[in-house]
Amino acid sequence: MPSGRYNFRPLEKADFPMIQQWLRTPEARRWWGDPDEQFNLIAEDLKDSRMVTLLVELDDRPFAYLQHYEVHIWPQEHLAVSSHQVVHSFPF
Repeated sequence: MPSGRYNFRPLEKADFPMIQQWLRTPEARRWWGDPDEQFNLIAEDLKDSRMVTLLVELDDRPFAYLQHYEVHIWPQEHLAVSSHQVVHSFPF
């Protein structure tokens, strides 16, 4: 029986095939666009220590990718007045 326990763990290169599979689903393609382009961005993010990349798990089963970072590291006009962190995720 499921325990309902959530876990946030660092994304690893071993997770890449699963991420690629997720990005190819119709739901992800509709929201994120080209799966190869998005995967390349995620792979680059993993190399950048300023970006925290995580998998979200329920009962040890991954179901979402999450990232967070300081918004002013990558200047974006719509975030120019914000001092908060931004979180992006996609659930599966």
